[in-house]
Amino acid sequence: ERVKTLFHFISAESIDPAKDYQVVRNELEAYNKELLQKTEYIFLSKSDLLAEEEIEEKIKALEETGKKILAISINDKNSIKRVEEILCEIIKQKMANI
Repeated sequence: ERVKTLFHFISAESIDPAKDYQVVRNELEAYNKELLQKTEYIFLSKSDLLAEEEIEEKIKALEETGKKILAISINDKNSIKRVEEILCEIIKQKMANI
């Protein structure tokens, strides 16, 4: 409740990642509807475990949420760098508001 940004990590191994995201959203709504108003990032984790075509399909399904989706893997330095960039941007925004 005290955070301004929510990070959702959904496994690329999921059969239906969009449904998994919706389950999380439903749980947040049941707990506190105000959480649904926070900035969200959705990461499709373990992206190194699937073929590129499968990752693209899962990203398309998640994009129906209207959020930007980033496929990441702990084994992919570029995706970890992108997560770091997002975190740095959030910190800059926070510091600008202090």
